[in-house]
Amino acid sequence: MLTVTAAPAWFEYMARAEEWPDFAEDLAAQARTAVNPHLCLSTDTQTGIPCRIPIRDEPCVHHGPQSNENRCGAATKSGNPCRFNLVAHRYPCPSHPETYDRIQQAEAQEKAEQEAEAEEWAAEQCRMQEKRTKAALELACPHCEAPPASPCVMPNSGNVASKLHGTRYRRLDHALQTKTPCPSCGAEASAFCRTSSGLEAADVHAARRHRPGGQVV
Repeated sequence: MLTVTAAPAWFEYMARAEEWPDFAEDLAAQARTAVNPHLCLSTDTQTGIPCRIPIRDEPCVHHGPQSNENRCGAATKSGNPCRFNLVAHRYPCPSHPETYDRIQQAEAQEKAEQEAEAEEWAAEQCRMQEKRTKAALELACPHCEAPPASPCVMPNSGNVASKLHGTRYRRLDHALQTKTPCPSCGAEASAFCRTSSGLEAADVHAARRHRPGGQVV
């Protein structure tokens, strides 16, 4: 909200001034830039004050698209639906407590749907990781020198590692980006990039990664 403070005489002068339209447009432009897009700012019907509820993460419970669904809705003596906001108050309507069951059931259903989506997302991540691990096993590990199709081992003890080394996954990412020759080190297609000393590079060179036809992982 933009507040303008001025003497009454100033407002009387501006009402008759020729530059008033331009000034009003400038004033409106400043007001628009001062608006916080993360606040509701809907005008309260009783107080006339803009609503200050944050709407960055979820709609306003008073003025959002579901505001009518958030209210009690039971018929009053006047015949109009009760406007008591069950979601905003977080407790049953004093006059119609039975309507709160609807909100609780809706929240329980929403929570169950969110948990189901989270479980599906976690399962999908597991499937993707299993696929990635299977592909990494087809390559030798540059850290412990485990051959393809063999698990990684601890270099000091020789025991089987609980998971593949990170450098083995990096080698997989490198392999997925070798469809084209490397303009930086001259490595041919399907060959790994090389360092200036001739050793296999840990990661693909940037010039090869962003080359047309290359695969960005």
